[in-house]
Amino acid sequence: MRSKLLNDAGERTFALVYETGDEVIAGLTDFASQHRPRSAHFTAIGAFQDVVLAYFDWPTKKYQPLPLKEQVEVLTLAGDIAWGED
Repeated sequence: MRSKLLNDAGERTFALVYETGDEVIAGLTDFASQHRPRSAHFTAIGAFQDVVLAYFDWPTKKYQPLPLKEQVEVLTLAGDIAWGED
Protein backbone atom coordinates (compact mmCIF):
# COMPACT_ATOMS: atom_id res chain seq x y z
CA MET A 1 0.00 0.00 0.00
CA ARG A 2 1.18 3.50 -0.83
CA SER A 3 -0.03 6.72 0.76
CA LYS A 4 0.15 10.36 -0.27
CA LEU A 5 -0.72 13.48 1.71
CA LEU A 6 -3.16 15.48 -0.44
CA ASN A 7 -4.05 18.32 1.94
CA ASP A 8 -2.46 19.58 5.15
CA ALA A 9 -4.48 22.79 5.66
CA GLY A 10 -6.68 22.15 8.69
CA GLU A 11 -7.87 18.59 8.25
CA ARG A 12 -5.26 16.33 6.71
CA THR A 13 -6.38 14.34 3.68
CA PHE A 14 -4.53 11.26 2.44
CA ALA A 15 -4.94 8.97 -0.55
CA LEU A 16 -4.16 5.30 0.07
CA VAL A 17 -3.48 3.10 -2.96
CA TYR A 18 -3.54 -0.65 -2.54
CA GLU A 19 -1.89 -3.13 -4.89
CA THR A 20 -3.29 -6.51 -5.87
CA GLY A 21 -2.89 -8.85 -2.92
CA ASP A 22 -2.69 -6.13 -0.25
CA GLU A 23 -4.81 -6.72 2.85
CA VAL A 24 -7.17 -3.76 3.24
CA ILE A 25 -7.80 -3.88 7.00
CA ALA A 26 -4.14 -4.58 7.82
CA GLY A 27 -3.01 -1.66 5.62
CA LEU A 28 -5.57 0.72 7.10
CA THR A 29 -4.65 -0.36 10.64
CA ASP A 30 -0.93 0.12 9.96
CA PHE A 31 -1.56 3.54 8.41
CA ALA A 32 -3.66 4.66 11.40
CA SER A 33 -1.02 3.36 13.84
CA GLN A 34 1.72 5.32 12.06
CA HIS A 35 -0.21 8.60 11.71
CA ARG A 36 -2.24 8.40 14.97
CA PRO A 37 -5.20 10.62 14.01
CA ARG A 38 -7.44 11.66 16.92
CA SER A 39 -10.31 10.52 14.74
CA ALA A 40 -10.75 9.87 11.03
CA HIS A 41 -13.31 9.06 8.37
CA PHE A 42 -12.52 7.05 5.25
CA THR A 43 -14.27 6.34 1.96
CA ALA A 44 -13.15 4.00 -0.79
CA ILE A 45 -13.98 2.53 -4.17
CA GLY A 46 -12.25 -0.25 -6.06
CA ALA A 47 -12.44 -4.02 -6.27
CA PHE A 48 -11.82 -7.05 -4.08
CA GLN A 49 -10.84 -10.57 -5.01
CA ASP A 50 -11.10 -13.42 -2.50
CA VAL A 51 -12.72 -11.42 0.30
CA VAL A 52 -14.85 -12.26 3.33
CA LEU A 53 -17.62 -9.77 4.01
CA ALA A 54 -19.91 -10.07 7.03
CA TYR A 55 -23.28 -8.86 8.19
CA PHE A 56 -24.58 -8.55 11.74
CA ASP A 57 -27.30 -11.07 12.58
CA TRP A 58 -29.47 -9.46 15.28
CA PRO A 59 -31.10 -12.66 16.62
CA THR A 60 -27.72 -14.35 17.26
CA LYS A 61 -25.83 -11.08 17.98
CA LYS A 62 -22.96 -12.34 15.79
CA TYR A 63 -21.42 -11.39 12.48
CA GLN A 64 -22.17 -13.92 9.75
CA PRO A 65 -19.37 -14.33 7.18
CA LEU A 66 -20.04 -14.14 3.46
CA PRO A 67 -16.95 -15.37 1.55
CA LEU A 68 -16.57 -14.24 -2.08
CA LYS A 69 -13.96 -16.09 -4.16
CA GLU A 70 -14.28 -13.92 -7.27
CA GLN A 71 -13.49 -10.36 -8.25
CA VAL A 72 -16.22 -7.98 -7.10
CA GLU A 73 -16.52 -4.22 -7.49
CA VAL A 74 -16.68 -2.04 -4.40
CA LEU A 75 -19.15 0.78 -5.07
CA THR A 76 -18.90 2.28 -1.59
CA LEU A 77 -16.77 1.51 1.43
CA ALA A 78 -16.98 3.94 4.33
CA GLY A 79 -16.03 3.93 7.98
CA ASP A 80 -14.56 5.76 10.92
CA ILE A 81 -11.41 5.42 12.99
CA ALA A 82 -11.37 6.29 16.68
CA TRP A 83 -8.98 5.34 19.45
CA GLY A 84 -10.19 3.60 22.57
CA GLU A 85 -8.50 2.69 25.81
CA ASP A 86 -7.40 -0.68 24.42
